[in-house]
Amino acid sequence: MIRIPLPDVRPWLANLRYCARHPYVRRGTIAAAGALAFMLLAYAGLWWGAARAHAALMEQIESRRRAVVDTMHAGEVARAFQRARRDIDAVERKLVAAVEQAVLVEKLGRLARSKNVMVVSESYEEGKALGAGYTPLIMDITLQGSYPGMREFLLGLPALPALIEVQDARIERARETAGVLKARLRLVAYRKPAR
Repeated sequence: MIRIPLPDVRPWLANLRYCARHPYVRRGTIAAAGALAFMLLAYAGLWWGAARAHAALMEQIESRRRAVVDTMHAGEVARAFQRARRDIDAVERKLVAAVEQAVLVEKLGRLARSKNVMVVSESYEEGKALGAGYTPLIMDITLQGSYPGMREFLLGLPALPALIEVQDARIERARETAGVLKARLRLVAYRKPAR
């Protein structure tokens, strides 16, 4: 096994101690330490100023972003309010309209024909009058047609003169024909009875 001798640092330390006793070395060390402290303080001052400016800028950006988001949200709320007001007006017009049962049946049949949906069976029953004088008309309708036609029929219900709610819907494939659906719908029309 080979041993490598480590260098002896004691003479170097003794030499440094001897040099540190010299007055110029002492003054130079003090000046270097002072310069280092001054540089650190100057850097800290610059960094602190930049950090404060950065924080102020970030706060300004955040406040403007919040203002933009609040403005957008206020616009969305105003648009939703306008839509709700229009919908409420439409519902109130439909509730006030006095629609006869025959007119409603005829309009449902016309809607089904326009959407290429066949009315297989239908039954109508007058419900008990509600508190505000509205009489519900309960309609059990069986329809047959394609999926797009059924969808368009259901989407066309709000265009009818009375407020109609789909209370129950059962949609299944017709056994006789491929691509044809059979739907059993229970619709409730809220209306004031015609006088």
